[in-house]
Amino acid sequence: MSDQSPSADALVFEYDFDEPPEKVWRALTERELLDAWLTNDDDEAERKSKPTEYEVLDAEPHRLLRYACRDREEEGGRGAAVEQVLESTVTFELSPGAAGGTHLRLTHADFRITSQVRCASIVCALPRARMARGRRTPITSAVSSFALRRAA
Repeated sequence: MSDQSPSADALVFEYDFDEPPEKVWRALTERELLDAWLTNDDDEAERKSKPTEYEVLDAEPHRLLRYACRDREEEGGRGAAVEQVLESTVTFELSPGAAGGTHLRLTHADFRITSQVRCASIVCALPRARMARGRRTPITSAVSSFALRRAA
């Protein structure tokens, strides 16, 4: 197991499985099996529309798997929409169970939420409309006619 104690905001879960570490490792490393294991059937439609992004940070087969997890969610209607991103780190530690099988320690930590205002199509269309209008408007000199007469 890990020598590091988890931070105060970490979620730690420990499980014992009858299956050997090789089988638990497979469930953790194959995307379809991982998705099926970590989510319930009620979340299936939402999971397909907003898939979670995983990036492997550390892997020791049949012993340790650590990855960065990123979930995106968009809020807002017309106008500006806000995209919120939840980033975290998930660590799976596997060891032989006392009675055979596998002992699994799951640590979910390093939670970060970031928000970004995204430009909606109606907002982004305004500068383009102004630029298109500007092309039809004749360009006039910044120098007044009075200044031109004075210079002559």
